Order: sequence, then structure tokens, then C-alpha cells
Amino acid sequence: MPKTTPGQAKNSIRRALRTVNDPEPSTSEITQLWEYFSSRCAYCARTLNRAHREGHIDHLISSGTNHISNRVLACASCNGDEKRESDWIEFLRGKTSSELEFRSRREHIQLWCSSHAPKQPRLIDAEVQAEIDRALEAFDIALANLRRLRKAHSDDD
Repeated sequence: MPKTTPGQAKNSIRRALRTVNDPEPSTSEITQLWEYFSSRCAYCARTLNRAHREGHIDHLISSGTNHISNRVLACASCNGDEKRESDWIEFLRGKTSSELEFRSRREHIQLWCSSHAPKQPRLIDAEVQAEIDRALEAFDIALANLRRLRKAHSDDD
């Protein structure tokens, strides 16, 4: 099992808390996503096997909503190892070998987003965001304290 970094844990906390007010896509929406992207990574076009759980339902804009219009199908390498919090257009540019390929994939992604846009945009309430920020600040404090304790104990040896 791969190790979880503090950055990954922080992203998981952020997403879990946001899901309370901004639910994840439904099973039928995820099926539509797989069909639209023809079981291929939206970024690198690698073929993915849904039965083997190879695809990730990636946030196109990392700080955006959980709505299906902000999601694309991605391989583990693109989503988990490479893109992280990067701007999706710049990331896509680096994954394509030509301007034509870049434009084609970008337009395909943009068509997905526009055709699945919510009828009324969801905004994260300022109070909700403030609570999430407080939780992440507490995580950062705990992380700093744990690192300090580890250093103090390693200095004792």
C-alpha cells in the first residue's frame, strides 16, 4: 500500500469536509463520464479498465466543486502523481505532443463541462469555507507539533 503524505491527507480532509455541502457525483453521472471519455484518460488518452478500478474521477479545477461538470476521467499517473493541484490546461499542454492534439483534447473536456453545467451554480458558503480553513489550520498545527516531537526524540538518541 502506498504511503500517504501529509499533503495527500490534507487534500482528503478538505474534500471530505466539502462533500458535506457539495456531494460527490452519482453512480449514473460517473457512468456517463466513463462513456463520454470512452474509458480513456482525459489528459494522456491511456485506455482504462473500469472493472480493475483503473480510472480516477479527477477534479478538473482542484479548488472547484464536486459537481460532475468539474470532473474528468483520469489515469492514476495523471491524477495521483503528476497533475496534483496544477492548472488543468497547462497540465494538458504538457501531456500532448502537438498543438492539434492539445486543442482536440481541450475541446473534448470543455464540451463535457459545458454540457453538464449545473442549472444553478453552487457556491461554497463563506461560513462553510471558514470551517474548512479552521480544520486545515488545526491539521497544519498538529503536523508541525508532531514533526517537532519527532525531532526532539531523535535528538535524544
